[in-house]
Amino acid sequence: MNIAAHNYRTASFNFRREPGSEMETAKTYQYESSTAVYELLVIGKAEYVRVNFGPWCNRIDGWHPIHYAVRDYAAANGAFS
Repeated sequence: MNIAAHNYRTASFNFRREPGSEMETAKTYQYESSTAVYELLVIGKAEYVRVNFGPWCNRIDGWHPIHYAVRDYAAANGAFS
């Protein structure tokens, strides 16, 4: 599946799991097609996906082929290294 570079975005944010805990960084990878927005959230080694700003899901049944394409595109462009 091809990813159009102009529809792909990446961002990151910092958070604490509880007050006083160590700061962690989460990275997001987003792809906007003509019909939906697909997102991949990476916290440490865990990956979560969602479609159209719905609930985050870490189960395999939440993944669509485009989520794999977004992850592959991100990896090819230096993410996860």
